[in-house]
Amino acid sequence: MFQLLKRLRQRKLQNVHFLLCSRDTDWFNSEAEKLPWTSSVSFSRRTLKGIQEEDAGRIVTAWKALGDEGLGRLKGLSTEAAKQKLVESSLDAERNDPDESALLGAMLATRYGDELHNHVREMLRNLNEKPLNKVTLLDAFVYIVAMHSEKLYFLSKPVMAQLYHCPENQVKQRILGPLGDEAASTVSGDMIYTRHGSIAKSAKRILDEEFHVDFDEKFVEMVEAAIEASQKGVYIEKLGKWRYLSEHFVGKNNTLAVKIDRKALELDPYDEYFIVHLSKLYRNLKQPKLGVSLFRDVNYPMESRSFYCEWALAEANLGNKAASVCLSAVALSDQAERRPIDLKNANINLYSIALTFLELYRAYRDEIYFLAMAAAHYLKKKLYDPQTTEKQLDMSKEEFEKLRRISMTDVEANRCLRQGIRTAEEGREIDFREGFPRMESLEFKKLFAMGR
Repeated sequence: MFQLLKRLRQRKLQNVHFLLCSRDTDWFNSEAEKLPWTSSVSFSRRTLKGIQEEDAGRIVTAWKALGDEGLGRLKGLSTEAAKQKLVESSLDAERNDPDESALLGAMLATRYGDELHNHVREMLRNLNEKPLNKVTLLDAFVYIVAMHSEKLYFLSKPVMAQLYHCPENQVKQRILGPLGDEAASTVSGDMIYTRHGSIAKSAKRILDEEFHVDFDEKFVEMVEAAIEASQKGVYIEKLGKWRYLSEHFVGKNNTLAVKIDRKALELDPYDEYFIVHLSKLYRNLKQPKLGVSLFRDVNYPMESRSFYCEWALAEANLGNKAASVCLSAVALSDQAERRPIDLKNANINLYSIALTFLELYRAYRDEIYFLAMAAAHYLKKKLYDPQTTEKQLDMSKEEFEKLRRISMTDVEANRCLRQGIRTAEEGREIDFREGFPRMESLEFKKLFAMGR
């Protein structure tokens, strides 16, 4: 549509008008919001929320035509009173959950109210009686509920097809159509949702408490399906969100985040992102041994700076300070990646290596380590990055005064940094795998060039 509008503008046709209607979730998921509409057309966006009294009256009148069953909890009320309840419920729904349809939420609340839970329970029981492969339709609905209840709006037909090992063109006939007949789900484009967030929340609670569904395993299964389908050449919309779904659960369900990352790493063992992210999770969970094993088990060449940076932190947390220095040195070196080191990476790694040098100095009172720390501190000050949170070393008054008296140049900083790294290599607590770079072979030309 956007390309068409651009062509119309080029042809100077101005008597064409379009009305585009979309759910918010589809508008954002398709990245339509990022298109420069105003560069090609006169564009205005209207968000439809809630319901006006006139329309509320029409809806209530339509329900009344179906008798008490149509009115639900509104039976016995006058049209005016029922209309006001619907409008008020719409305003409440909009305030409480702006991501969902306020109109549908209001209709559910006014017609079912506290009975919504029982209505959903009955729906789940019906789905549990309808066969689907060797399971039932309820099994498919659980995946939809899991995603919608977490406000994750990217469960698609190709992922569902992979979950049930059926052709994508049969997903609607075998799964989504029957679910729609039960008013359980809805489809917009390729994306699948429950009818409303309130239904998803109610269903999740019932499935958890009464059907004893393990939702953690369902998320792991969906991530597995998305990655496996992609590896087969199937286009998976929002694949990045599937691959990095663990990030959504960090802090509120770390156990699930670990499970997701472990599954993703199992499916794609050469992706350093999963190793790095999983190690960070283990670090936050105070399990550095598990994080360290991820890196030590890698038996192939790795050039990623973030890989060596996180490995350095994991070893330091385990008490292997000298080994950590060697790993930070690789992350800072020209040999880590072909592309030059950027400001963010430089600042993160310089802080890490400076802190570890300081800890080694405190442990052994070796001046070489203090001068190496001073060199890293000198470089970090030269490479100040306003976009990176500035972290300061926690020094004693004596250490701070000692650092302040040291004057550095690039040449001296290079010499002190190298000497500290070589000393750490001699005292490292572990042996690295064969092929790991020798510290004397590392070059830091790109790092020092950044500060000029």
